[in-house]
Amino acid sequence: MGLAGDYWEILEDLDARRGRGGRGWVVEDTAARERRRRAGVVRALAEDALCELAPDAVLVQLSGPAVRGSRAPVWAARIAPAGRDALRYRRERAARTTPLLPEPPEPVEEGRRVVQLHGIDVDTLRGFLATVPDLEAGDIPLVREVLRRARAVPGTRRWTLALTPAEARALGYVFWLDSLVGGNRSHLHFRRTCGDLLHDDPAYRLP
Repeated sequence: MGLAGDYWEILEDLDARRGRGGRGWVVEDTAARERRRRAGVVRALAEDALCELAPDAVLVQLSGPAVRGSRAPVWAARIAPAGRDALRYRRERAARTTPLLPEPPEPVEEGRRVVQLHGIDVDTLRGFLATVPDLEAGDIPLVREVLRRARAVPGTRRWTLALTPAEARALGYVFWLDSLVGGNRSHLHFRRTCGDLLHDDPAYRLP
């Protein structure tokens, strides 16, 4: 089970303050009402080897006037190597999973239509190209070029394409062939999206 937020907060505090005082020990210095809660969290962190609790002999050494006056602290702790590793992993994982900003749209050349395809449509095209590398009547190189330019829409399973009528017909032909063997969903979606670009070519009629 993951650490709760206040556990990470205290671990961050131990890490930030480890350079202060003697040998990385952090002496508890919060108000009395918070002391018991924080002590419980620190003990739990120590049980997981994420921090180390100071033994009594160290607590006595930490009771000097420069630290706490004449009274020995109730507890002191310092972050352990595993705790530093956990913090580093948490920070880098959060940075890696931060959603990327959308790519700026590319200028659309005159004569092209900007359309969006579902992820399943793009998967159909890729699967077709992997299965049938060339066609007698279709334009496979044009389909490959369209897929090369396709841009994913961040946070969705959609792809943006800017198609010429010739490219639309090349994609439509692949979807039509796929529909003949049972993959009618992508064919129907593409006809709804780009039907006017396909004109009335009989090769793209519904089977």
